[in-house]
Amino acid sequence: MVVLRERCLAPTLAVLFGLLPRPAQQPAGRGFITFAEARSVVSAMHAALPAGLAGLEDDRVAATWPSWVRERDRAVRERLARGEEDAVVNLLFLGTSFTDAPRLTAEVLGAGAGGTESLLARRLEDLAAALAGAGGDERVRLARAVFARSANRAVPSRGAALAWLRQMVARVWQERRSFAAELARIRAIPDATEQMAERSTLFHDRGIALDTSLRPAFAVEEALRDALRRGLIPARGVRRAAVVGPGLDFVDKTEGQDFYPPQSLQSAALADSLVRLGLARAEALEVTAFDISPRVLDHLARARARAVAGEGDVLQLPRPQSGWRGPFLAYWERFGDAVATSAEAVRPPPSAGALEVRAVRLRPEVQARVRPVDLDIVYQRLDLPEERRFDLVVATNILVYYDTFEQCLAFANVARMTAPGALLLSNNAILELPGAALRSVGYKTVVFSDKPEDGEHVIFYRRLSDPAGR
Repeated sequence: MVVLRERCLAPTLAVLFGLLPRPAQQPAGRGFITFAEARSVVSAMHAALPAGLAGLEDDRVAATWPSWVRERDRAVRERLARGEEDAVVNLLFLGTSFTDAPRLTAEVLGAGAGGTESLLARRLEDLAAALAGAGGDERVRLARAVFARSANRAVPSRGAALAWLRQMVARVWQERRSFAAELARIRAIPDATEQMAERSTLFHDRGIALDTSLRPAFAVEEALRDALRRGLIPARGVRRAAVVGPGLDFVDKTEGQDFYPPQSLQSAALADSLVRLGLARAEALEVTAFDISPRVLDHLARARARAVAGEGDVLQLPRPQSGWRGPFLAYWERFGDAVATSAEAVRPPPSAGALEVRAVRLRPEVQARVRPVDLDIVYQRLDLPEERRFDLVVATNILVYYDTFEQCLAFANVARMTAPGALLLSNNAILELPGAALRSVGYKTVVFSDKPEDGEHVIFYRRLSDPAGR
């Protein structure tokens, strides 16, 4: 069984680095989903409405809706903070910038080899020392700022930082044990469709981690290739595309590294795939990046400003020297050939493991066409004229952070922002309610390596010509 991969990188807040984030572009027509727009979802799920709406009569649901939606959007954004703490733990386990100790990879932890506890203790001491010191790279500054917010203390002592890190590790390990138990329960479900549905809301109450890596980018390209072959999307059929939750490469828990600066891959990767496959022209393609993390939005806004000034960003592409299957390796080798040029790669330190790294520099004119927009896809939408609606929306590793009701609201919002015939690509199985304007039309299974369960199901949802989606 191929399963969804856990996202373990957390977003960062630029304000925590002493920088004021540039406001994300706020287009006219952005607003919260209205009760009228959500009525079909509320009616279909009336017996299973969430807290705050459950048990209310229809007129009370309508009256409560505006304040309920705003409160839920606020609560969703607050979940970013817990994701940041998870990012610090990932940095502790896998970082190489603050220590020369070997990395605590999943394989090392899973093997339970002797010396693991002493290795963790060494890493804890080294990161605590870095937090208690001055300066440090962007990731260390984030960890220091997360401590300041969590402990309400601006500058940690070494002892305070060490105690806090131990507390974060204990929480994360407990959550991982609970996650493993829940995953085992789901694996025991005999029906594959029901299994997929259960997996698709697995993180609905967890901290929101907005990471990015090459894996979802490869899965999306393979899905687009299949959609083109099957006639689900025409050649040159994409002029306007959206990426929901493009994220930022901080340190993910599987193959994450910290020897190069944080970067955001997904928007550039989508443009690269669309141009390479003949689904879009580089000079005409517009990509909108929807996110709720101030750090991600600030990163993309700064990248766009640099591109407008004629400077394209360099993306570092590390890969382990073994393990990836041939198609994934071939994707790594060709990444960027449609929208970038070769660049100098950062040399990894010996403690990073056996890696090969290549790098590409994005063409400024392509990078400048990526527009960041602060938008919560579940509770907000853009009112777009028909000629500005999206031909393609990509939402991988994001809807899993929401429950079924919220996913259905996201469906309604995507439908309002897409043109008839447009596609939504997601690795979540979403409940398709009667009257919904999005319908599944197949899926593509993508495998990354020969490891068990190392892959994705990418599902195609087509926007129907239906008044419910207007």
